[in-house]
Amino acid sequence: MLPSFRPLSQFAIFLLAVTLTACGGSSSSSSGNSPSGNPGGGNTGQAESKTHFDQTLTGFDDETVAFTVYVPENPQGKRVPLILHSHGFGLSRAKNFEAPDPLESFLTNDVSGDVARRAWLEKGFYVISFDQRGFGETTGNITVMDPDVDCRNVSQIIDWAEENLVNLSFEGDDPMIGSVGLSYGGGFQTVCS
Repeated sequence: MLPSFRPLSQFAIFLLAVTLTACGGSSSSSSGNSPSGNPGGGNTGQAESKTHFDQTLTGFDDETVAFTVYVPENPQGKRVPLILHSHGFGLSRAKNFEAPDPLESFLTNDVSGDVARRAWLEKGFYVISFDQRGFGETTGNITVMDPDVDCRNVSQIIDWAEENLVNLSFEGDDPMIGSVGLSYGGGFQTVCS
């Protein structure tokens, strides 16, 4: 019989929620405009249905930055935080938390993928799972967490989220963002914070 990781993933979600409550900041260089003029909470946003979709943007150096956006079921339009999720070295983003293929199962059954999936499905958070530079559908050379390259891509994803996630929660001018990932997918959290 294999050991259960359920208590570990429950603890990870608890820790993530505490971290989100405590920090509320971002390294984004954007202006921090909040949708509908209601930073920090309330129920004045737009109702949203649970969905996910692939998105790309053109990076600062004309490379493609690819990510999958998970929008939570949110009929009241309440403000919700965002979780940034990324993958280990040599892998790619989680493109479908609900019906994963075998590789996707590997990505989403690790602790970080499980935390991101549960944050979306159970906690009602936005989740963006992104391909690191040079992996999956994100183009460019692998730079192993160069702050001037990889972190600029992460910052652009955050800027996109601020402009497009209509119910993103803010604290002051800063979007409420947490992050999760293992190995290389955890590296951006240290370098880009």
